[in-house]
Amino acid sequence: MDQLITKYLSEQASPDERQTLEVWRNTKPENEAHFQQMAQAWEASAFQESTFTPNIEVALSKVHDQIAGDKRQKVRRLRTWAIIIAAAITLLAGLGYVFTQGSDDQWTTVTMASHESGEVTLPDGSIVSLREGSQLRYPAHFAPDKREVTLLGEAFFEVARDSTRPFTILTEDVITQVLGTSFLVEANPSDSLIQVSVVTGKVAFHPILTPQKQVLLTPNLRGIYAKSSQGVISQEYDNPNLLAWKTHQLTFEDRNLDEVVAELSDYFGKKIQLANEKAASCILTTRYDRPKLEYVLHVLETIFGFTVEVDGETVILHGTGCALP
Repeated sequence: MDQLITKYLSEQASPDERQTLEVWRNTKPENEAHFQQMAQAWEASAFQESTFTPNIEVALSKVHDQIAGDKRQKVRRLRTWAIIIAAAITLLAGLGYVFTQGSDDQWTTVTMASHESGEVTLPDGSIVSLREGSQLRYPAHFAPDKREVTLLGEAFFEVARDSTRPFTILTEDVITQVLGTSFLVEANPSDSLIQVSVVTGKVAFHPILTPQKQVLLTPNLRGIYAKSSQGVISQEYDNPNLLAWKTHQLTFEDRNLDEVVAELSDYFGKKIQLANEKAASCILTTRYDRPKLEYVLHVLETIFGFTVEVDGETVILHGTGCALP
């Protein structure tokens, strides 16, 4: 990314590269802080006043030297600035206020509490359902030719159709673009994967820096981006509990217990595991409406004869048989 920033500062970046950099800068405050650090170092090195076309590699090396030489003062100040901005965004979002970037560029930041989910209606009428702990940023007014929002966490989008203005979701590493559809985006910073699961319509899904890796997703297809390899794949999915956090309903029909405990873990935010792998092939058919963890565990105890062990945030189910004890 530093090389792309250097091309931008030397006015050698292509329109696509400039757009890629803009997306990266808007994704999170740390990216913008790093860009500003590079820009200040560039200014101090006086590259922008040169009449010749700079060598990108040499220019980048000098910028890094400038940053290192001024590290104790400039970097500390920029890091402090980034922390203050990030804290301010979080605080204002938690209180339900509007965060403003400049007089002509108003953005609203909505952050869900750790045990709260909710819906947001965007200026174009699109509806975004945010899962607990997730954050959405969107402008007061969309541009005439595009609709862009940023997401940290997990959200279900029901996008208002507008063929003249593509709808784009920016996450840490991935761009998701649609014209009108409904789909789930899972982009938690702590996870190793970013996933987009399509319910209706068609979605284009690709890494920010490698748009040529784009995959097209249609209903019942899921796009998966691995942060470690930066690769993208698509695969079919069949999960009736995909939006359980939104509907507060869990449905299991002839499901293996290893699948059941995985979806229960996701719903309750706790690690639920089987102590004996023989129990993984046990079959469960049931339905829960606004379930409580204690009740679900009691049902599993009753049906399968499990003994429940709770160790902090981990729940362990001991037992091997699939029939009533």
